[in-house]
Amino acid sequence: MITPDYAMFTGQFSSGKVAMTINGPWAMTDFQTTLGDDLGVALLPKGIATAGPLRGITGLLVNPNSPNPQLAVDLALFLTSSEAQDDLDETSIPAGTDLNLESGDPRIIFIQSTIDGYSETLLTNNFYDPFEAMVKAVLEDHNDPASAVREACQEMNSLNGK
Repeated sequence: MITPDYAMFTGQFSSGKVAMTINGPWAMTDFQTTLGDDLGVALLPKGIATAGPLRGITGLLVNPNSPNPQLAVDLALFLTSSEAQDDLDETSIPAGTDLNLESGDPRIIFIQSTIDGYSETLLTNNFYDPFEAMVKAVLEDHNDPASAVREACQEMNSLNGK
């Protein structure tokens, strides 16, 4: 199933109408609720190079002109501490690498161990359109996968000024 409708494809996966999805840890709670122990995770398939996920990075910004910038800095430091991230729900992947994840969901631990991905921030939004078109071209139009990937990369790089 190729669709930009996130709710549709996650619903189709949860209901068993599609066998797999490429998704992220934000979807785990819903998938665990509907699929339970039948839910599994796996590495992205390797082609001519190792595949890796896109990873987004969220930052905390402090406005130095606020009435109490030190309080904002203190809050940001706490929110990024091991103590705070250890309290995240079990489907979140913490930023810290020094956390004990052994007691968490083994699927999340597996995902955390494979997070050597590509910064989504560096690609901006110029990844999604070319690669969505590439997947459709390969799966629906039966285009050559290697050529379609090369074309999508060239388009993405061109859009990113590379």
